[in-house]
Amino acid sequence: MLYFAAEAKVTNRPKHDSRQEHVQISIKRKNLVAAAESKIHHAVIGFVAKHGYAPTISSLSEQLGWSANDCRTALTRLSEVRGVILKPNSFDVWAIHPFTLMPTPTWVTSEGHAWWANCAWCALGIGATLGQDIRASSRLGAHDEPIEFEIRSGESTNPRLIIHFPFRPGEWWDNPYNPCGCILFFSSEDQIDSWCKCHHIPKGETIDISTGTALAREWFSDYMKPSWRRKTRDEALQIFRALGLTSDFWASH
Repeated sequence: MLYFAAEAKVTNRPKHDSRQEHVQISIKRKNLVAAAESKIHHAVIGFVAKHGYAPTISSLSEQLGWSANDCRTALTRLSEVRGVILKPNSFDVWAIHPFTLMPTPTWVTSEGHAWWANCAWCALGIGATLGQDIRASSRLGAHDEPIEFEIRSGESTNPRLIIHFPFRPGEWWDNPYNPCGCILFFSSEDQIDSWCKCHHIPKGETIDISTGTALAREWFSDYMKPSWRRKTRDEALQIFRALGLTSDFWASH
């Protein structure tokens, strides 16, 4: 039974149910919702990883054995918990981190497949999500010198690259694309200063690509798993602290 049907069933329980039964029903509903969110996340990200484009509602329905309406409802729920970005007024997938289905300056290839990445960190996240070495091409600051590098066994072939995060973690979802899209590769702090001044974007925190690769590994390594769920604030803080990211910037989540 899908959680949508289960919700209807528990909602129609007689009013004489005890308080304890109501609590048990609420817990069961939450578990069913979370399981469905994880299941459709696994289906969508697996499809994108394999094909390089997003699945249709009909293909999800066929793959999961769900009705089209259930698929739409599950995608909406997944969007609400920030597990997917849907196109406005649509059920079409716009992005499922670390993959995006619209052109960006950052292109990632691995084992005969290729994808756009939302940002510099997502480029590294694709390798972490797939558990594979990658080759990435982009531009410094999204518009300056072209770059190309590989991540082999967790190590970058261009160790001098740095990654700038203009916005605090607590702001990453204020807008689905802007904070993420501004996480870019640079070659120096001076270049970041000039870029921020040019575009009137705040200067945040900078990490080297080695730390960025480790952060991607810790953050994205479970994204292809059927049990995926969105990280809690405490889980995110634990990851940041383990990598030495302990400033107030990273604590805002």
